[in-house]
Amino acid sequence: MRFRIILGSVLAAFSLAAAHADEAWPHDCRLSPVARFPMTEHHGHVMIPVTVNGKTLNFIVDTGGYATSIGENAADALGMHKHGVHLNRIEDVGGKDASDYVVADTFQIGHELAKDFQLVVSAPAEGEDGILAPDLLRNFDVELDFGGMTLTLFRHHPCSDWVVYWTKAFVALPITVTQDGHMRVPVTLDGKDTRAILDTGAPVSVLSFDRAEDLFGLDEKSPGVVRAGSVVGGAGGKADAYSYAFKSLAMGGVIVANPRILLTKGDNFLDTDNASVLLGMDVLSRLHLYIAYEEGTLYVSDAAAN
Repeated sequence: MRFRIILGSVLAAFSLAAAHADEAWPHDCRLSPVARFPMTEHHGHVMIPVTVNGKTLNFIVDTGGYATSIGENAADALGMHKHGVHLNRIEDVGGKDASDYVVADTFQIGHELAKDFQLVVSAPAEGEDGILAPDLLRNFDVELDFGGMTLTLFRHHPCSDWVVYWTKAFVALPITVTQDGHMRVPVTLDGKDTRAILDTGAPVSVLSFDRAEDLFGLDEKSPGVVRAGSVVGGAGGKADAYSYAFKSLAMGGVIVANPRILLTKGDNFLDTDNASVLLGMDVLSRLHLYIAYEEGTLYVSDAAAN
C-alpha cells in the first residue's frame, strides 16, 4: 500500500553487551532503535498503541497478516468512509474474505507518521481496534521480547553478526518472505523437517489434516486425535479443529517442548505460502524474536534467555 513516512526522533542507543560480552560492539554496527512499546495481551493476541486520525487505538501485532487493517467498529467510530476492495483477495484461515478499506488522514506508530494511509476494514473484535501487518512491519527490524513483553522497532541493521544483544544462546534462521508477505522459516516438528509461517496474530498454532497426513499419517480417526472446537480467522471464517500431543518443535537449536498445534479440517490453507505449519502465539510467546526483514534472517532465543 502506498504511504509516506515522515521520520521523527529516535530512541537513545541500547546497551548492547550480552551477546558479545567479551568484545566491544563495533561503532558502525550499532542498532538504531526507532520506538519501543509495552505489549499487552488480549484474547491470545499481543497489542501496542497506534494513533489513527489523532485517536490512540490498540492494534494487534500480526506477522502473519496480509494488510494493516482497522476494525469495523473503530472505523465507524472515527467516521471513516469505506471503499470496496476489488483488485486483491484477502482471505483468512476459515475462507472468509475482507471486502472494504478506508483511508486514514494520519497513521502514527511511535514517532513514525504516515499520511493518506490505506487500512483494510477487518471484523470487529472487543478491545482490539486493528492489526499491524507485514506491509508495515517490513519497513523495520522488529524485536518481539515475549519475556519482557516489549516490542522494539529498529532501522534495518547494518551488520548481520551484530544483532542479538540480550543473550549468547540464540540461533539465526533464514527467512523467506512469501508472495503474501508472510515470514516462512524451516522448523522440525516431531523429527519431521518442514516449513512454518510465524503468525503473531494467531492465538493458536495450526496444521491442516492435509499436511498432517503427509507428514505423520494422521487423520480425524487416528489415536490421540481429539475434537477441540474450531479456529476463527481474522475475517470471521471458522474451521473445525482437533488436538494432538506433539512432542517437540525445533527452530535450529531452540526447542519448544510439547507444542500445542491444532489440526484443522480441509485443504492446507498455507499452500500459497509453500508451508505446512502456522505457528501462533501459544508457541511464539515462549520465544524472543528479532526479525531482520531486509537481511532475511530470524534471530531466535528462549524467552527467558538473558
